[in-house]
Amino acid sequence: MRLIFLLIICLPLLASSEELRPNSGINAFSNSCSQIFLDAVPTVRIGPDEIGIFAYGSLLNAESFSNTLGRRYEGQVTAGHLNGFTRTWNAAYPNKKYHGTTSNGIFTPKHILFLNIVPKADAYINGMIFVVKKTDIPGYDSREEIYQSTVVTNQVSGVRVEGGDVITYVGKQEFLAPDNPSSLEDYAVRNSYIEIYKRALDLARQTNPMFVEEFERTTEPVPSGLVFDDFKSPAPAPP
Repeated sequence: MRLIFLLIICLPLLASSEELRPNSGINAFSNSCSQIFLDAVPTVRIGPDEIGIFAYGSLLNAESFSNTLGRRYEGQVTAGHLNGFTRTWNAAYPNKKYHGTTSNGIFTPKHILFLNIVPKADAYINGMIFVVKKTDIPGYDSREEIYQSTVVTNQVSGVRVEGGDVITYVGKQEFLAPDNPSSLEDYAVRNSYIEIYKRALDLARQTNPMFVEEFERTTEPVPSGLVFDDFKSPAPAPP
């Protein structure tokens, strides 16, 4: 009922509130609408020794997030939006550890592609905000070593952020793949990586299917022909 009230009554009133006379009864009602709208927005509360992380790829997976944290994550997880970015597949990690097989035998892609976000006007992505201790950040910086931790507090929308900053990880320029890579030997996407964030989406689908639909809508398709079934070193001896 609150959502219907906001959409039918409050939002048109808020849109025209600048034209209302000061101290009028309608203006007071507009202020009430503003408070209802703010109360309906989730709040991310960040303590003085904490920081928020906007997760948009594999960090959406709570198990994966916890593995880097070194303990089970039990804090708040809040869905939100990040404005001014698009989600794409151009973070390229130099690779010697992951291998695949073809009819010609074992191959080792030179680079592994991961999800990344790049600036784009009028674009946005969705994701989840986790809150950790500032002392936990070096572990995530190490994991995301081809990315730059970037403060994006002012670009977060759909939630209220109180008390501290939110960061996310943006691919470093020197680790970006060229547009439209086509060679599996040069650039490839691990199937095991796709499964990590898909497990998170499968869980989200049970309670928030709209989040999954929005994720798919705000993510560029996986590069065609570059996905491979991977295994780690040491590579098994060829038959």
